[in-house]
Amino acid sequence: MKIYPTVVFCFLFAAQMAAQQVDTIHIDQQDLLTQNLKPAKSQYLVSVHSTDPARIRNIFLWTRELSLETRQGKDVIVIKQDWQGQDTLFNRSIYSVSEKATFKPVYHYAKSPRGIEAYNFEAGRIIGADSVTNNTRKAWQIPLSEPTLNWELDLEILALLPFKEGKTFALNFYHPGSKGEPQYYLYKVVGSEMLDLAGGQRVDTWKLQIDYGQYNSTATFWVSKKTREVLKSLDLFNGGYRYKVRLVNGME
Repeated sequence: MKIYPTVVFCFLFAAQMAAQQVDTIHIDQQDLLTQNLKPAKSQYLVSVHSTDPARIRNIFLWTRELSLETRQGKDVIVIKQDWQGQDTLFNRSIYSVSEKATFKPVYHYAKSPRGIEAYNFEAGRIIGADSVTNNTRKAWQIPLSEPTLNWELDLEILALLPFKEGKTFALNFYHPGSKGEPQYYLYKVVGSEMLDLAGGQRVDTWKLQIDYGQYNSTATFWVSKKTREVLKSLDLFNGGYRYKVRLVNGME
């Protein structure tokens, strides 16, 4: 009998769900606290490090701008991203549109030195946007059995969780263009921590963690309890780690 990877993952995920109290984020039920969203512009210093030998492999400045707009009579979230780094091959311009009430993706566009990718999120599928000039993913299509979230927007999405000590959240994420289908990932609230920021500021944060279960990789996020912003994250993986630190000029 053949055991397919997807079946194995679903079995392991179900076992994890049963072993601990998990709150599944139902997108269509508006479980994310999108009422806390407000127009904002933020910047993150992103550094990628090697552990053997210890060195900085790359540094980026990520600029993210969130606006709330109305399109065709519907309220939407528009997020623009600009990534600039030492290695220009990884520079990107990203434009994403999501439903305001649920954060359900509507459209995603990314441009890099590798080319242009653009996707439409529709009921039951994600397809390449054939109206976008030079879209390298015009023929792309992947089925959706249920609504998913855009993993490119995790810094905004994770800040909208209904945090509480000891909670574990199951979120259905998909990285646009990924070969794998959308799937649920477990994010656990592992505690609170006072985070020291530049200028002597101390901020009370939630610590949120995910164990990807592959390549010894994990990620931890520090989310401000007051402003609901991800202030820092740390990704650990075989051979290295990555920091994202929000630049907090003028933050209260």
